[in-house]
Amino acid sequence: PDLANIYKGYPDSLHYLGAEIKRTIERYEPRLTGVKVELMSSSSTHFEANFTVKAYLRHPDGKLAAVTFRTMVSQGGKTQIGE
Repeated sequence: PDLANIYKGYPDSLHYLGAEIKRTIERYEPRLTGVKVELMSSSSTHFEANFTVKAYLRHPDGKLAAVTFRTMVSQGGKTQIGE
């Protein structure tokens, strides 16, 4: 989404941002199923939001493995993803 709109609606827009993260993962990463995105924390002094992404990774043999990622979105659209 346009982050300018997220900034304008901050902090209420963070739930929308989480929903957009989920939608993007589901659209572009078909190996992940059962995707859940949860807002973990945010900063009120400057724009920063930390989300946890939980999903199941489908292996080529069809087996599923639980995975968890953390993502941080900050001012200027900088995004970091980690385990």
